[in-house]
Amino acid sequence: MNEIIINLIGIALTAILGIVTKYVGKWIKANLTAAEQQRVQKIIDDLVAAAEQQLKMGSGEEKQEYVIDALKEQGIKVDVNAIEAAVLRMHSSGLNYSTAHNITDAPHDTSPTITQ
Repeated sequence: MNEIIINLIGIALTAILGIVTKYVGKWIKANLTAAEQQRVQKIIDDLVAAAEQQLKMGSGEEKQEYVIDALKEQGIKVDVNAIEAAVLRMHSSGLNYSTAHNITDAPHDTSPTITQ
């Protein structure tokens, strides 16, 4: 009789552990993805500000290519919309290249799409 109870407890604990592992794994994955997206978004914001500073009289296309090339050097591929969103955040916040180090204080409406 004791052996049956011990086996049932073992089965129950295995099932509970499996369920907990499933949900904890999802939670960890979701949080790491959010942290990674936030890191990439900061990189994009900083590169947009750098492009504004270094290519003051350059066209929007030239500045966008600067950002894309710099991201490629870091092994990051993003949707062009993420770059455009960073530009809009910078301009709507009244920030320019001289205040670029604070650009991440701007509201973040669009999360970048990481396509690595």
